[in-house]
Amino acid sequence: MMPMLATSQATRLIAMSRQPRRRRGGRVRFRSVGGHVHTAGRFLAVLVAILVSACRTVGGDGDTFDPAVMSTGTAGRPEQCTDSEHDAWVVVDGIGECLRYWHGGSLAAGSQDVVIWLHGDLLETRYSRVLGLTVHPIGGAAGSAAEQQARARRRAEAYGLPFVYLGRPGAMGSTGQHGAYRRKREHQLVNAALDVIGQRYGIARFHLAGHSGGGHVVASLLPLRRDIGCVVLSSGALALKMMHSLRGIGGRMPGLEDMHDPYETIAGIPRPSDLRIFVVGDRRDRIVPHFSQRLYYEGLRARGLDASLAEVEGEPPDYHSSGPPVERMIAACAKGQPTDAVLDLAARRL
Repeated sequence: MMPMLATSQATRLIAMSRQPRRRRGGRVRFRSVGGHVHTAGRFLAVLVAILVSACRTVGGDGDTFDPAVMSTGTAGRPEQCTDSEHDAWVVVDGIGECLRYWHGGSLAAGSQDVVIWLHGDLLETRYSRVLGLTVHPIGGAAGSAAEQQARARRRAEAYGLPFVYLGRPGAMGSTGQHGAYRRKREHQLVNAALDVIGQRYGIARFHLAGHSGGGHVVASLLPLRRDIGCVVLSSGALALKMMHSLRGIGGRMPGLEDMHDPYETIAGIPRPSDLRIFVVGDRRDRIVPHFSQRLYYEGLRARGLDASLAEVEGEPPDYHSSGPPVERMIAACAKGQPTDAVLDLAARRL
């Protein structure tokens, strides 16, 4: 159950969020998390959504660093998931996937504290009258395995602790369906991958950072684990159903009704004394409205958790991405810096 909002606050949020971005030919377009949502012919949209989902259930072969492969998804096979330094074979609901990760620092020798970074969405979801539900690569390549490995090593050297970049299901070399993000299966697979990585290297505590859709995954993991020390949620999709509902798109659009909302699971987050959560974003963010991030933060505080809210400078034109400050914040927290020192790395406190 979502916490009740004060009437005045709910009214204000509705007024802020029900503003259409623009009209074309009498059709209203809304900016949604990770993509665009359009008004659609319901029958055709539902039909196409079902057909697309059915086609992607099986998946194919290929490297999900390739945008074309990432758009269709790939099927996981245990015989192709045998690299003990970069592969984690995980099974959820009887279906296995191979999640890929890259690490720098002393992880191979064992470590008590490790930073895990979860990237943002690499696909956007669109609804249209003609095509219904479709997914499209977002500009800005996913890179390559070599680039991710080099990045992990650079961060480990810069911050003096192990860094791991984990590919979310269906992206960054991991198998699965990246276009099915925000569903429970995504964070369940990541949760299982953390178990594999933790057991493989004897990790006692994880420090998690996630950007945008990666922030959604990290927030979804909080009720499931008791081995998390620090968390930084950057421009995260954290109060998803509230945001969609206030914009009038909720369950009316096929494919949105089964999305997992971290805001609704705050009450299940354990309250260990060393868990610190930092919610950060730019108030000008055009992808994820900042009010939804504040709402999640307020829910954490109401739960009695050690949560902080801060603003970082997002990159124009959408003010959504803000990588370096977030990386510095998670590293400082993981190394035991006081909360005030971590917040000083952001642009400003809120």
